[in-house]
Amino acid sequence: MRNQNGWFTSPMIKFLLLDMMGYKVDQNMVKALQHTDHVLHSDETVYDYTALPTVRADKHSH
Repeated sequence: MRNQNGWFTSPMIKFLLLDMMGYKVDQNMVKALQHTDHVLHSDETVYDYTALPTVRADKHSH
């Protein structure tokens, strides 16, 4: 259920919890969503988790 980068995506955590609670999880659905991790950003745009825009801190600021 891990993504290619080794992390669990948000949908995979949901499937993992459902599986732990005893629900039958369709493995085809899991595989279809395994490599996507979309996040609704505060700018109301959906981004892939790896492409989230971030504010970079200035290395010299204190």
